[in-house]
Amino acid sequence: MVAVARMAVCLSLFLLICQVRGIYVSQRVNETIQNLLRHYKFSNREIFSGNPIFPRDPPHGKREVKMVFMSGVLETYEKLFGQMLNQLPTSTPPTADSTPPSTGTRTRLQPGQSVRSNLNYVLGMIKEIKKGYFQEEEKLLDELRDLRHIQINSSVVQAKALFELPRMLEQAGTVAHNDSMRRRRRRQAKSRMALRG
Repeated sequence: MVAVARMAVCLSLFLLICQVRGIYVSQRVNETIQNLLRHYKFSNREIFSGNPIFPRDPPHGKREVKMVFMSGVLETYEKLFGQMLNQLPTSTPPTADSTPPSTGTRTRLQPGQSVRSNLNYVLGMIKEIKKGYFQEEEKLLDELRDLRHIQINSSVVQAKALFELPRMLEQAGTVAHNDSMRRRRRRQAKSRMALRG
């Protein structure tokens, strides 16, 4: 539960950092995250242990690499919030002993809000971002996961892989050649611009 909670805290910090960097994070998202943080009651020592769940900066390199990385991060958050939802107790009707949260208390959720609805809201936001911006990257991650599950100790798989190797080497060479040609064209274009300017 602590690991799940830490990841939730990291999401909130990530979203707050994004807001500082100029990406718009709505007031409702910020309030929802703050409500969840108050509900789970983490100590500052747990939150600021110096061991972030995700790297502070995406990997260096091309935009495509960063997009695939962020797709993986969002997928992890989706699983995390799904797990947090599964860990919630089933809702029970209010009893006479239960008192509604007071409006002045900062440690409780606002009236009409529940942990489940807040988690569902954040989970829905994550799914919406993934669907809107990371569909291709998600497909790539699925394909990479499929590669991990290849049974390398199977003689049939070994034979097929050996048969397919020339085609795969040709594809790898083409991709590498196209990438180096693109870099060369960029360098040449920069050189021309420098000569003109």
